[in-house]
Amino acid sequence: MIKLLLALIVSAAYAGFASAEDLNFDDSSVVASVQGCDGRDCATATDAFGLEAYNAAQANWVTVDALAVANTASAAAAAASATADAASATAAAASTTADAASAAAVAALAALGDDATAEETATATALVTSTASDATAATTAATAATTAATAATTAATAAAATAATAATAQAATAATLATYTGTMAAANIAISDGQHANTAAIAADAAATAAAAVAAADAAVANADITAATVTRDAALTAYVAATEALALDPTNEALSENKQTTAEALTTAGTALDTATAAAVDVNAASAAAAAAATAASAAATTAAATVVSNLAAANALVVDLETNVDTEILAAQHQVDE
Repeated sequence: MIKLLLALIVSAAYAGFASAEDLNFDDSSVVASVQGCDGRDCATATDAFGLEAYNAAQANWVTVDALAVANTASAAAAAASATADAASATAAAASTTADAASAAAVAALAALGDDATAEETATATALVTSTASDATAATTAATAATTAATAATTAATAAAATAATAATAQAATAATLATYTGTMAAANIAISDGQHANTAAIAADAAATAAAAVAAADAAVANADITAATVTRDAALTAYVAATEALALDPTNEALSENKQTTAEALTTAGTALDTATAAAVDVNAASAAAAAAATAASAAATTAAATVVSNLAAANALVVDLETNVDTEILAAQHQVDE
């Protein structure tokens, strides 16, 4: 009822019953603050609540990004740990095999009878020595692999703990953000979301543009190879035609016959090289076209994201000077302070 009455009073003021400039509202009233406000940063209760929501959204994005980084690092550490564990298991198996070979060599030496020749004894002794050396090296390798696996496990555990901490922090900021409701809060949260998306779009645009440049350079090289191979093929063809014509004028000339054969082989080689260059350029040019299309799409997305930032700011500015939004938001702001 109070809101309705207030709206009727203000409506009457702006409809001609009185001039808005002639009305004197209490400085602490909603109407007075809106009357002197032409956009965000008016320091009204409504604007302040919107700014709080914006800051909460910004803080939430920080933890969202931090969690993404932590999860990526944790996954990489877990993969590295698994690889180290596998390497450790392989090294341990190799060590066991080497120990068995060493033991077998020792047993073979011991099994030699008194009638064993000097050569047999020397061979068995050498085998004992070499297998013992192999076993020692395998044990050393297994120990190093075990140490590496332990370190990788420790790193993976630490990374998982960091990710868990980041998840807790993210949950906390998300919970705080959820406490900001209403039109004004939503508009300011949209500003934060738009800015975050814009930052990501700018980065994606830059990366796509760089990738397109690299792909275009690769395509230029491939196409230059085709051009060079074409020139070589054309020259070989010219030489072959000339050799054929010369031989036709003097069919029994052995030197001319050999020259025709040589130019024919050169033409075949040049043709093969041109075919190879042309085939190689197909995939390279396709990759370049795809990269260029991706860059165009990324640029368009960046343009859209930038426009969204502008439109979100405009929407929030319009809400700041809207009386009904101010009335609703002051109620929400007051309740939010109580809930805190």
